[in-house]
Amino acid sequence: MSLGNNPADLGYEKHRYERFKAKADAGRAARFAARKPPIERLLERLRPHPEEPGSDPQNLPGIPSDPGD
Repeated sequence: MSLGNNPADLGYEKHRYERFKAKADAGRAARFAARKPPIERLLERLRPHPEEPGSDPQNLPGIPSDPGD
């Protein structure tokens, strides 16, 4: 039974810790790369988006677009 005082265990634990740390760093880097600065997100929300053709509810087929028609 080992209580963690075995010098052979230190290498394994250190390797395991380094692997865990590298995985966490890679995940953090991926999340950071996907982020956009707040000003860029704000500008995207304020920028007018082009409407798709046919998305105007007043131009539905069978409904006149001008009340005088």
